[in-house]
Amino acid sequence: MKNIFLAFLVMFFMSGCFKGSGQVEVSATKDDSVIYVDGEKKGMLSSGSTVIKIEEGEHTIKVVKHTKEWDYEGQKKIFVGTDTSSKVKIDMKASVTQYRKEKLKKERLAKIAKEKRETFTDSATGLMWQDSSYQRRKLWRDAVDYCKNTHYAGYDDWRLPKKEELETIIDKDNTPRVIKGFNNIESKCYWSSTPYIDENTAWVAVFYYEGYMAPSGYNNIGTYVTCVRNK
Repeated sequence: MKNIFLAFLVMFFMSGCFKGSGQVEVSATKDDSVIYVDGEKKGMLSSGSTVIKIEEGEHTIKVVKHTKEWDYEGQKKIFVGTDTSSKVKIDMKASVTQYRKEKLKKERLAKIAKEKRETFTDSATGLMWQDSSYQRRKLWRDAVDYCKNTHYAGYDDWRLPKKEELETIIDKDNTPRVIKGFNNIESKCYWSSTPYIDENTAWVAVFYYEGYMAPSGYNNIGTYVTCVRNK
């Protein structure tokens, strides 16, 4: 009887202390990630996948990768059987590091500061004009949408100027034919939001020759754009 009891104790401790194990092939969306099993580091993920040995039972596998601007992390619960082989693929989610947040903030503030330098406020009308050094042609409908949706110099209430508003900045004595204060308006035609006959034509400001407002024959021809807002 004593021997049977001792044998039972040995089997009990053997079953608790010497669990079986299995192999798990871990893959994730980012190489060079650190693999953790139940919070304990188990290896590095490289060349697409890494095989690790895990004790029998339920476990949480977590993969982590830290870079200067991004943190990547993902995890998955699995059950490992004795003398088994299995595969697990973990999707990793990205989050922005504090360094990148500060970097983006500085870039955004620098962009706003540059754009503010490239505006002109007309004291005669109180209108603030976009005076961007980035001058590109747009179709009329694209120009309307561009001004409506642009976030420039920290403001989001820009619009394509009316015919009467563009007339206030024409100056026949300057070249280009625009009032003093603008630095980037070119000797080109610029869209107004005012249709000429219908939605297929619109008025444009002509900042060359004598400087005047003219009807554009077609709204499907690219013309330059400057946006305006009420100060």
